[in-house]
Amino acid sequence: MNAPILEARGITHAFGSLVVTDAVTLELAPGERHGLIGPNGAGKTTLFNIIAGEIVPDAGSVHLNGVDVTRHAPDRRARLGLARSFQRNNLFTDLTVRENLAIATAIAHRVAHVAWSAFGRHREIHDSAEARAVELGLEDVLDTVTRHLSYGTQRQLEIALALALEPRILLLDEPTAGMSPEETAAMRATIATLPSSLTLLVIEHDMEVLFGLADRITVLDYGKVLLQGAPQEVRDSDLVRNRYLGTQ
Repeated sequence: MNAPILEARGITHAFGSLVVTDAVTLELAPGERHGLIGPNGAGKTTLFNIIAGEIVPDAGSVHLNGVDVTRHAPDRRARLGLARSFQRNNLFTDLTVRENLAIATAIAHRVAHVAWSAFGRHREIHDSAEARAVELGLEDVLDTVTRHLSYGTQRQLEIALALALEPRILLLDEPTAGMSPEETAAMRATIATLPSSLTLLVIEHDMEVLFGLADRITVLDYGKVLLQGAPQEVRDSDLVRNRYLGTQ
């Protein structure tokens, strides 16, 4: 087995007297699709925020490619190849799709200091932004103001912005939350077409989506790891069915 590209070791964190992650450990191999599920309050989002650098854990460590990043800020983790999407859209809604992608691409190319009026001279930024739009099926809305997009298309754009940073690891937080069945199917197809070299850690409430894309799944319950295993192992677990999926 290849060395893990992402490791969370013994992650423990509390808000006051409430322990929300309790000695959580998980490892992701390069290119792995890893799902994270659990009921509300299980600690999923807190664990995500710790891995992304938004929260420093009370105990435990986070490693990217063998580098201890436990106390690194999110931007330093981004430079090591980590990107994330959020449960709520995090877009420049008054700018076009093209402009959103150009900004993200400029940040990735370390030219974010360039004045907006001078972006036109950076052809590689626009070429890369357009290529990213094609990759995510956004080429037909490149010049549409983002707030005029459907909710599902806005979520696709958010993933495109994360990919513009050229990450090696992508954290997806509830990518199909609030979507119609048609939008969910489109997002599922989008995720399925992401490069196989990209490592994914996904929080997702739609079990059919998650079981269809994940190589392995970690189930959290009251901040602890209830089970880690292949999708079928999780689906077949009496413990998981009783505590989370519901007996069927």
